Amino acid sequence: MYLSRLIVVGEPFRDKRGRTAVACECVCGGKRIVSLSNLKTGRVKSCGCLHRERASLLGKANAVHGESHTAPEYRAWASMLDRCYRQEHEHFDRYGGRGITVCEEWRRSYSSFLGHIGRRPSPRHSLDRINNDGGYVPGNVRWATDREQNRNRAGVVRLEHGGILLPVTAWADRVGIAATTIKARITRGWSIEQTLFLPPENKVLFSRDDVSQLGSGYREWVPD
Repeated sequence: MYLSRLIVVGEPFRDKRGRTAVACECVCGGKRIVSLSNLKTGRVKSCGCLHRERASLLGKANAVHGESHTAPEYRAWASMLDRCYRQEHEHFDRYGGRGITVCEEWRRSYSSFLGHIGRRPSPRHSLDRINNDGGYVPGNVRWATDREQNRNRAGVVRLEHGGILLPVTAWADRVGIAATTIKARITRGWSIEQTLFLPPENKVLFSRDDVSQLGSGYREWVPD
């Protein structure tokens, strides 16, 4: 994990450099003297075991995939862990701070993560959780473009028709009607059929209740 593994076991004192320091024990059993400022800022999180573990993970990634920490997939993996487990991360409150976690298999193994998610399709793609309230687990993570991720964000208006639930922008692409027009129709209280299938240049000849009963006849409108 990226949270601190150190537990303070003594009173603060001045070290040889004149800094305020404390004696700590690591959860792995190791001991270390750490400056109080480094402990508070999270610059030092363990007796050194965390660094060794991360180096080991990187070594395994290199051995299996012949790549370094500069690979985009590795950077995405490391950033995912930081967002979920490092409290100092600028976006921790949106991830780990609200309970978003990484499955144990991926957290411990970059190789396993890469085996599930695959290579990044293009520089325009980044990691995306399909269910924004779910964690980083197999089946809930994909590579997606900014546009695809924007459609998936909380607060996006979605419509369901024929058993298909899609964001308004996705319906706009599918039916050829501007997303702003669809949103305006929703605001006016139009039915789903009218909202998605009435050509913008036409007007409705039936009430909302009538249209819902028309089935395939819902296109029976005339131009303005």
